[in-house]
Amino acid sequence: MMDFLLDTLPRKLMVATAAAAAAAGLSLLLARQFQVERLSSEGTAESLGRAIALQPENAELHNRLGRMLLFTAEGDPARSAMELERAAALDPRSGRFWVDVSMAREMSGDMPGAQKALERARAAEPRTPFFLWQQMNFALRSGANQQAIDMGRELLAQAPEYTLRALPLLAQFADMRALVETVVPQVPTALAATIEYLCNIDQAEAAQPAWERLVALGNPPPPYVLRRYVDTLLNKGALAPARKAWTESIRRGWVEGDAEALSEPLYNADFRRPLLNFGFDWRVLPHPEASAWIEARGPQPGQQSLCVQFADGARAEYYHLRHLIPVQPDTVYSLHGELKTNRLVSRSGAYLEAAEVQPKPHAGITTLPLMGSSSWEEVSFRLTTSPEAQLVLLTLIRPAPIASEPPASGLVCLANLEWKALGPASLQNVGRTGR
Repeated sequence: MMDFLLDTLPRKLMVATAAAAAAAGLSLLLARQFQVERLSSEGTAESLGRAIALQPENAELHNRLGRMLLFTAEGDPARSAMELERAAALDPRSGRFWVDVSMAREMSGDMPGAQKALERARAAEPRTPFFLWQQMNFALRSGANQQAIDMGRELLAQAPEYTLRALPLLAQFADMRALVETVVPQVPTALAATIEYLCNIDQAEAAQPAWERLVALGNPPPPYVLRRYVDTLLNKGALAPARKAWTESIRRGWVEGDAEALSEPLYNADFRRPLLNFGFDWRVLPHPEASAWIEARGPQPGQQSLCVQFADGARAEYYHLRHLIPVQPDTVYSLHGELKTNRLVSRSGAYLEAAEVQPKPHAGITTLPLMGSSSWEEVSFRLTTSPEAQLVLLTLIRPAPIASEPPASGLVCLANLEWKALGPASLQNVGRTGR
């Protein structure tokens, strides 16, 4: 290593001059960079143009200016295309720059050029699903439907998280069942997203193949998808697949149900299991003037009850505690249970009602109402189902008070419920009896 001795004045002056020159050059670079960042942050076409004049090799600046000129009303399509092309030329390894070039070419009517730019984007970043997504959309816009399907299959195989975005587009020209069979990959995330999409468009029946494959994989769907699937099927009157999905979910431990109680006519009639709040269990719908809970006290020691407390000043009608029950047509059913009230200020009281809801609504039948304060009292009714009956809704009701009545505050509890089929209506000398 050679030492440079500063033992003479000329040497000292030479070193000082070199240091000053280096510092000045660095200062100029920093000043220019600061000015470029300031102009870039202003974000106008004029400021970006001035920034490019200072850094003509900055691909990002060319791309920003090109996009601004492309997507603003006062833009310049020709200059926009030039700036976007320049950005891609400066940094050809950036796929997004080529996507912007493709958009500019497509907007000018150059469809072959747009396709080539998308191919360049994909080649630049082959592992990035976004560019395959762009190619699929371009194929759809170009009318190349089969090509779009093929790209959709490739996209979802590579990135199942695109399922909810791709299916609505592909479903516009392809059969949904065929898409589930040939495009959606057999992985839990994609199958669950497929079920969610079909429920969103009220076509839960078409989701059955996706559900069956999901079950075969043994992977639980997200809880909200499972609940949505079962309840959408119920709302559509598709009772058989709803019961199947409900049963499979409980038996596989996907929800906190009781597999041994699935055969009970009224699931969770004794309130000893957590309220699942969907399917064939109790549902407690939100109500601004009421709260519900399970209480470890019932008519007899060891029994439990479900209680609803109405707030002081409560005036809105309450029908927010309910249970769906599968039934057979032309059959007589009986309900027995026990209700208790405490300071229930309501002239109409509180009572249980059963009414057919599938395949079409029917008038309901109710127990006798309870009001004021009472100990546990037995309530019951008999219901004869119609020739087409499939599903009955059991509801706890407390009607709204009329304007001249006081607020309907207080407490009501129910326990020890039993729903029983008594036999075919033709063999029962009974009608629709109750309240």
